[in-house]
Amino acid sequence: MVCLRAWPQTLERRHVLLPAKGTGAVPERTPRNRILCRLPSADLALLEPHLERIDLPLHKPLEARNKRIDHAYFLEDGIASVVANGANDYSVEVGLIGCEGMTGLAMIMGADRATHATYMQVAGTGHRISAQVLRRTIEQSTQLRGLFLRFAHAFFIQATYTALANGRHKVEERLARWLLMAHDRLKRDKLPLTHEFLSIMLGVRRAGVTTGGRQSSSLRNCSAAVFDLWSTRMPNQTERPEMSLYYLHIRDGADLLLDPDGANFVNLEAARIEVIESIRELLSEAVRAGSPLRMHRSFQIEDTDGCTLLTVPFADAIHPGDKL
Repeated sequence: MVCLRAWPQTLERRHVLLPAKGTGAVPERTPRNRILCRLPSADLALLEPHLERIDLPLHKPLEARNKRIDHAYFLEDGIASVVANGANDYSVEVGLIGCEGMTGLAMIMGADRATHATYMQVAGTGHRISAQVLRRTIEQSTQLRGLFLRFAHAFFIQATYTALANGRHKVEERLARWLLMAHDRLKRDKLPLTHEFLSIMLGVRRAGVTTGGRQSSSLRNCSAAVFDLWSTRMPNQTERPEMSLYYLHIRDGADLLLDPDGANFVNLEAARIEVIESIRELLSEAVRAGSPLRMHRSFQIEDTDGCTLLTVPFADAIHPGDKL
């Protein structure tokens, strides 16, 4: 994570936000967004009549891919994910924004459309300002524009290290990195996230999160942080009645690495195909990291009654001549 403590000490003064113009919704208070806290008085005076305090519920879209940006958001609590979409709707998180920053960075650099989607991954609160007002304000203050550009630079550094981690680090290392970045921004120990969302953040399939979270000695030894990641399950608003819930546990000798959330598939064959692809991904990760392949493992697919429907050995995912 990029730390903004290196910003000039002259910007460390704190300010009080007055009610947003025409709403009366913002009580007099000290903002918790670090950018707003660091604004010189003259620049804050340009922004504060137009800042609207807003609740940011889970999954709220802040920017849509290839769409015009209507507002910039200054988060005070919660986390927004910037997600890139590839072929076949493959998604991966390329950055996250919390109380340290703002959305709408494309506008800061003169564009009016978002390249990637940005939405709330953890619900929170913040302020928003219209894109038109923000652009006008930036034109009025070169110092304000310079401050926003410094955050944009910090965000791009975060994105480059995310790319490095996704390309070179093992799943458990990437998971530990993401949890620490989230904890820095939330200052809380309980993160209400499912394996499905973590798989988007880490750029892996869901099963990779299960094995990464359970194997990582870094996470097991991090008891002081108390990341209660596995106990809270978010409702899936897109579940369809024809889908069935399956649990994709991993059998490792006498140990069973549990999949606490499960996943919805149209049938058992679809779950088996997902497992095969997950095994290949896990083995490829092991090859890149120089780790043992652990071919003795298998996936154990269970239904909601706890009955084992199918066991898929890791060896079943590999065929002669395959290159991982």
